[in-house]
Amino acid sequence: DENADQLVGVENGVNTLPQLISIQPEESITLILEYRPTTDEEPTGRLVMDTNSASENLRQLVIPIQGARVAAEIVVSPNFVDFGRVSIGETKTLNVVVSNIGQVAASIRDMRINESANYTMAFPQWALPRNDGTPVEPRDITPADPEWAMAMNDPDADGEPGLAPNTSFDLAITFTAQFERGDNGELSIETNAVIPNVLVNLQANGSAPCIQVIPNELVFGAGQINMDNESLLTIESCGAEALTVNSVAITAGGDNFRIPQEAIEGRLPGRLA
Repeated sequence: DENADQLVGVENGVNTLPQLISIQPEESITLILEYRPTTDEEPTGRLVMDTNSASENLRQLVIPIQGARVAAEIVVSPNFVDFGRVSIGETKTLNVVVSNIGQVAASIRDMRINESANYTMAFPQWALPRNDGTPVEPRDITPADPEWAMAMNDPDADGEPGLAPNTSFDLAITFTAQFERGDNGELSIETNAVIPNVLVNLQANGSAPCIQVIPNELVFGAGQINMDNESLLTIESCGAEALTVNSVAITAGGDNFRIPQEAIEGRLPGRLA
């Protein structure tokens, strides 16, 4: 239909655009390019247009095209774990949830706890069914168990390597108190995700303030030009003492991002109990 507002152009290598596209003076047309990932590689291409432009160097326009690489994205909740007061010789276990919110499976390359030997970790009640489908009794898997490598390779126990998109698994962190003073640790999870190393701070027997920010990365996604696209950031006081937030600032991209004054008016500088 020559009066249609939109024509199918190039799809699956087949060009169905009219042989000639005539654009009258003071008029314009819009080409809509769509990107559909078929692999986890970063695709590239070129848009080539031959024209009758008066400028010789503009008679053939070559516009590079680059698509975003499809990737895994790991988030851990909570991103700060406070065990509170634990008496000498006693233990306390808290779980964190490791999720893949990306588009491809995430491969876990390493998980470890740094800074303190008083924290340990385990896959709670993990089991991978046998090849014949016979169920296996779930149990806690620690780094000392021979099944640890299997659990790292298939943390969601779905029979496929990696942590599948839009799935998660629990990781149990156990603290054993050896003394009354504060004890801090750090959980490190290394993957093939966009952020390859995710860190979670661990604290026990501490009375100092602590901060937990949810989420730990703001991703707005696609938005319309000159239209506000809102995203929420929660700042939580997770320690035994009040948290003081002295300032909040955007250090890059200030022309595109802002914090509305009404969102923090009367609260900063301030204290979160």
